[in-house]
Amino acid sequence: MVFFIRLGLDAKLLAKILNMSSGRCWSSELYNPCPGVIENIPSSNNYEGGFGVTLMTKVSIKQLSEKRKDYF
Repeated sequence: MVFFIRLGLDAKLLAKILNMSSGRCWSSELYNPCPGVIENIPSSNNYEGGFGVTLMTKVSIKQLSEKRKDYF
């Protein structure tokens, strides 16, 4: 997609063309890595983590602290 975007083609239009042809696939249709093509996915959110990342961090810290207690 980057090649065609650099040539001046709109990313949303390119995704639409790909999804109507044999180029259709999961990543182009549902989870496009090109920012701004599909809303509410990581690429359109500057790949910033959301609630899930925060929760995983908390769980990971808790698990590490529990393991550490076993050593002392």
